[in-house]
Amino acid sequence: MPLRVTEPELPLGHVERGARCEDSIRTKMIEVSSAAVAAGWTEEEVAFAIVNLALAAFQRSEAARSVEFSLGLPQGELCTGSMRVGHRRNSAV
Repeated sequence: MPLRVTEPELPLGHVERGARCEDSIRTKMIEVSSAAVAAGWTEEEVAFAIVNLALAAFQRSEAARSVEFSLGLPQGELCTGSMRVGHRRNSAV
């Protein structure tokens, strides 16, 4: 079954558009999280994975470059891909 997400009804730049996007994908994220826990991953592992995937998507976005500029950070500081949260990866695996 294909993944269905509600299309945006508001124009780019509208103050409520981001909140509507969250509402649109919330149910799907809960479904993914529940499926991962049912498969044997812990809630903590799933939460960290979701945050890291979201962070990686942010780092690839134009928004990251805007935040860098606003904070006076060197270009690419947020987009290096080195920012992660959660468990340290085991280098032996």
